[in-house]
Amino acid sequence: MVETPVLYIAYCRPEYARQSFDAIKRAKPKKLYFYSNIAREGHADEIKRNNEVRAMAKEVDWDCELKTYFRDEYLDMYPSLWTAIDWVFSNEEKAIVIEEDCVATKAFFDFCESMLTKYENDKNVWLISGNNFTPEYSPTDKNYFFSKYLDIWGWAGWRNRWNRLDRTMSSWPTQKGKAFAKYWNSFIQSKWMQYRFKLAYDFYEKTGSGPWDYCFWYNASLNNGKFLKPSINLVVDVEMYGTNHNPAAN
Repeated sequence: MVETPVLYIAYCRPEYARQSFDAIKRAKPKKLYFYSNIAREGHADEIKRNNEVRAMAKEVDWDCELKTYFRDEYLDMYPSLWTAIDWVFSNEEKAIVIEEDCVATKAFFDFCESMLTKYENDKNVWLISGNNFTPEYSPTDKNYFFSKYLDIWGWAGWRNRWNRLDRTMSSWPTQKGKAFAKYWNSFIQSKWMQYRFKLAYDFYEKTGSGPWDYCFWYNASLNNGKFLKPSINLVVDVEMYGTNHNPAAN
């Protein structure tokens, strides 16, 4: 049984949610936060599929404190994701986060729990990822390593890191080109990440919201942060690759 609270973020893709939620059921978290954006009005099939996904919350039949946040008004994707993560960290000091297209192994939950405890007081560790897209790269003899690249197909983190975010990247105009040359390993990496962060910043400027992951990555890089990754991949995105992409996630 998983002691750390788990946030499950779902929408209207039951073909993926079935797989990811079954993996959560196997892990049996003691506390589960089930978040669901509502389907858009006038989209009958989307409404039907959204209801199918929400009904999975009724399948919690183990000793679990279930909390649900089923929106009754539709939010665009980015503000919806911010809302979901804010919800869990407004109630918990640390959490494991899974979206409906990400199928996690039992090892993923064990890994997150261990690393959340081990690095809780190391403020340079900003996030624990369940992903390793370069399994041939193992710079240590441990079952994990640190990276400057953020991956979020299943992750875990702490409230005090989440609350440090400059949520609109408002410091970008004064910070661009300064901190990144020191943080990244090469000029090419620095320029590429500045380009990516500028796209995110421009989106925030235009819409008032944007991708939480690039905002998080930007803030971590400004604070010389790092991300902890497993030596092997522990989560698979079934929308992109299907469950056969990584046998460990079956």
